[in-house]
This record gives sequence, structure tokens and C-alpha cells, in this order.
Amino acid sequence: MNVVLMLRVLRLLRLVRVVRLVKVCRPVWHLVAGLRKCLSTMMSACLLLFLVIYMFACFGAELITKQYRGDAEVGAVVATHFSSLPKIIMTLFQFVSMDGASDIYGPLVSRNPLLVVYFLL
Repeated sequence: MNVVLMLRVLRLLRLVRVVRLVKVCRPVWHLVAGLRKCLSTMMSACLLLFLVIYMFACFGAELITKQYRGDAEVGAVVATHFSSLPKIIMTLFQFVSMDGASDIYGPLVSRNPLLVVYFLL
């Protein structure tokens, strides 16, 4: 039992050494302190982004999924990216990160040009 306790103490001492090293390097310490201070702001921004994407996913489910589900021209895109709310949310995150967005909205916008407003907002 004492050996296990000694190993835990040694592990904690290694952690203290790393923290001391970070304190010696002032710029890194300032970065860590700055990240810690703005963590609540970053979390609020992420929550707001998720809520906006969720809202647009609900709009997309109404606008796109119900209207183009059986369409022969864009049915494959709708089935792949707009068949359920989680898939729509992932598709909109793809839009936010600009990861192949034109492959998704291209066929839909060519079918209905008014969907440009949905995809631009």
C-alpha cells in the first residue's frame, strides 16, 4: 500500500514540475491565463453558434426535406444530407467550415433559386 502511495506522490511531483516550467516561461503562462479568462466567452459563442445552426436546421427540414424528398433530380442530395435533423445540423456545420458546401447546395439552388437565401444566411 505504501508503494502505491509513493508512486502517486511522485506522479504529483512531476505535475508540479511541469506547472513550474510553465510559470518560468512567461509568454506561455500569459496564453494559458488568457484562455482561462475567456473560456466563458468562448463557450457562450459556441452555444450561440449551435443554437443558430439548430434553428436553421429546423428551417431546412421544413423547406428542403419535405419539398424535395421524392424529387429525382435532387433526391440523392436530400436523402444524404437532409434526411434527419442531426444530418442537417452536420451539413450546416460543413457549411460553416466551408467543407464541400458547393456540392451540397449546387443541385438544390439550380432546382429552386430562392434557396440561395437559406444557404447564404
